[in-house]
Amino acid sequence: MPTNKKLSSLKTRSSGNSESSVYDLLVIGGGITGAHVLWDSTLRGMKSILLEKNDYASGTSQATSKMIHGGLRYLKNLELGLVRESLRERATLARITPQAVQTMGILVPLYSNLDRIVLKFGMILYDALSYDRNTNICKDRLIPRYDFLSKEQTLLESPTIEREKLKGAYLYYDYLNINPERHTCEFIFSARERGAEAKNYTEVVSITRSNNSLYTIIAKDRISGKEIVYKTRAVINAAGPWADFIESLVGVEIDKHLIRSKGIHVVTRKIGGDKILVTKKKTGHIFL
Repeated sequence: MPTNKKLSSLKTRSSGNSESSVYDLLVIGGGITGAHVLWDSTLRGMKSILLEKNDYASGTSQATSKMIHGGLRYLKNLELGLVRESLRERATLARITPQAVQTMGILVPLYSNLDRIVLKFGMILYDALSYDRNTNICKDRLIPRYDFLSKEQTLLESPTIEREKLKGAYLYYDYLNINPERHTCEFIFSARERGAEAKNYTEVVSITRSNNSLYTIIAKDRISGKEIVYKTRAVINAAGPWADFIESLVGVEIDKHLIRSKGIHVVTRKIGGDKILVTKKKTGHIFL
């Protein structure tokens, strides 16, 4: 007896149409942004679920420089609001998860008087915008004020640095994210303990919106091959470099596509002191 292929395919999907099976929020993307959204929304009493097509923190969140910075580079374009926001979020993260960050000194060598003047201005602004950086922060995670080091002090901190024309260096501080993969999972698992749901290896393949303002999400379990149907009142696109692909699933006309950038991280033996050394090259900056 012939089978109805359409009916057969529908049987591979699990779905629920009752009000209790409708989520308040569905988050697409299991990186650090999606993990934070899941955790925060769950604390606010929302019924939330996160879907990740690979493993948690397997994309940009694990391929980072492991720095929680306050946006010093944005001062170059006088984006003061963005820098203030970054510094405020840096402090918030240190209060929420002090076990995941540690204070790290960053050394910026100077080879001209102009560099010293420009960076001095930047340091003053950065320090002023982070006026509350140590409010309610545990003692071993405090961020010290910036400092100027003489040539001799700079060489003591980093003996292998280029010495010719060296004027000194500015030393400022940000946070190092010790293990971003674990940090991401901590937020996801914490949200789970409070009632949230999270599924990895679950790829979103379709997003539609019905007349009752509910979104119907079809996702594919990449291990079993089964399709699963979710209904939600809101969707957060936290897919990072794949965000424009998710937008296309909704049918949103995209005016500007994301331009992917690439950074290179090389693991070597220790080649400097206990501070991060920023070297300026024609192609950009290198952090050692």
